[in-house]
Amino acid sequence: MIDYSGREIIVEGCYSCAYGEHKFTLPCGMVYENDLLTVSQDWELPIVGFMIICPKRHVNYFSELSQYEIAELFKFVKLTTTFLKELGVCKEFDVVVSEKQSSHFHIWISPKHLWEIEKYISPVKHFAEIFEFAKTRLKTNDNLKEISILVSKLREKFKTISID
Repeated sequence: MIDYSGREIIVEGCYSCAYGEHKFTLPCGMVYENDLLTVSQDWELPIVGFMIICPKRHVNYFSELSQYEIAELFKFVKLTTTFLKELGVCKEFDVVVSEKQSSHFHIWISPKHLWEIEKYISPVKHFAEIFEFAKTRLKTNDNLKEISILVSKLREKFKTISID
């Protein structure tokens, strides 16, 4: 895998499990973690505010999650989107549940940035194009700095709340 800063990361087995076990880090670090999940800027896509929420327990499918895990994951979807709105990232998001046989289950929080809305009426229908654009055009120093600043601000927001 090539992370959003262009660094190659190689692990044996599942990348999500390795990340949750701190076997590698991302350039701006993890936004939040607890015993159940991690919240991070998406690993490969340098789109400001494109977050990934991932259970630490290895599951491929939504149906493998317990009711408690589902509730916790979506509590963090709500917290993350609320914080991103408060920080002025954007006003709307696509929340995408991603499952496939060969991949660790995760949830994407994809901000609907103005550049995406102007180019694509429905950004979620054009994720492949947006992802390619991000990988080839958004790996600028200014954009990576903006991601780092946002992640720091999000991390601080998570520190200020009581999560129960």
